[in-house]
Amino acid sequence: MSWPGEPWISVTALATCLILPIAVPLLSGEWRRMAPAIPLLAVIVFLCFKSAMVRQDFGHATPFQFEMSMAALLLLGLASTPRSRIVVGAFAVVSLALGVAVVTQIWPAHLHRSWNRFTGYAALQNLDLYLHWPDTVDLLAAQTDETLLPDRLPAEFLPSLAGKRVAVYPWEIAAIRANNLRWQPLPVLQAYSAYTPSLELADAGALERSDGPEKILLEWTAIDRRYPFYEAPRSWQALVDWYDISLETPEMLILQRRATRRFDLATPAGGTVAQWGETIMLPYAAGNEILIMQAEIPESLFGIVRHTLFRSNVIEVVAVRESGLTSRGRVVRANLPDGVIASDNPRFCSDLDSMMAAAPEPFRDRVVAIRFETAGPAEYGRAIRIRWFRRLLRR
Repeated sequence: MSWPGEPWISVTALATCLILPIAVPLLSGEWRRMAPAIPLLAVIVFLCFKSAMVRQDFGHATPFQFEMSMAALLLLGLASTPRSRIVVGAFAVVSLALGVAVVTQIWPAHLHRSWNRFTGYAALQNLDLYLHWPDTVDLLAAQTDETLLPDRLPAEFLPSLAGKRVAVYPWEIAAIRANNLRWQPLPVLQAYSAYTPSLELADAGALERSDGPEKILLEWTAIDRRYPFYEAPRSWQALVDWYDISLETPEMLILQRRATRRFDLATPAGGTVAQWGETIMLPYAAGNEILIMQAEIPESLFGIVRHTLFRSNVIEVVAVRESGLTSRGRVVRANLPDGVIASDNPRFCSDLDSMMAAAPEPFRDRVVAIRFETAGPAEYGRAIRIRWFRRLLRR
């Protein structure tokens, strides 16, 4: 889930983490009196820092300085002299100012609402909404309908979904509510959160079982520039194995469950050891086969420490097609050993026709080479160990 942000935000956050539990008690002149609170304060500060910095975007980094102002209340409760109260109060005010600066930089549209909460005006607005409760219910219902409007399917699609157990993949579960469908959720509701093998395999198992969803609303999309096949690889194998395309829009496919597996089980096709940035040629795969790649990228000791205390650098895969067209996307490193469909690189929903149509077409413009890249190779092992497998299309 790593996502970088403005360096000044992470630097000021780190400085805040050191100043609050160390410098503030020292400057207050009451170090011994405040010392019992320091371990608890350090834990709070670290967890807030990780939450803000591991994914340093608008939704995660913005609360940090405000959280530090609240954490300072632990010390304020122990402050017994005017000097110590002034020091703690000054820290809280500076943290609030930094928080406003971060919000202004990252999420300026949110500043007005935050200011209303700070001044108490938002509380008055909420009180007015409560006092006019019937109007508030109607307003929220109208806002909900408007928000769900983009997730509504064409009317002619709904009869095929009525009464069926329906799942959504990878994450826009609002489509269930927007179309009043019978939901069969996957164990991990949204695939971008399946960032460990156990979570990813839980979803894949639910798709492979005979009591899996009868229908699936499928979009070819992922967050943070991830490449879908490299995000939840085993789940995508399950999808192409057990589901056919029944209906489609430009943005979404309606899948229905198959009675039999589409591809035979995997057979070994060799292995290789690659380096960072090295072009890796894919083994030959016939027109009626898909090529599966299991890649192991271990973390170094430095990488383990860095991701524990801060965040990892992202890993990207660059895929080269037969036509020469290249594409780049992020991978979920821990899930790569689950087996990625490496031979194909869809760009749109329509590109999945060759894999998931009831009568599949020959695969087109296939991937012939890949390479792995990262800005932090020292965080990982030098060798990337790869095993290849082929899976034959059943007739």
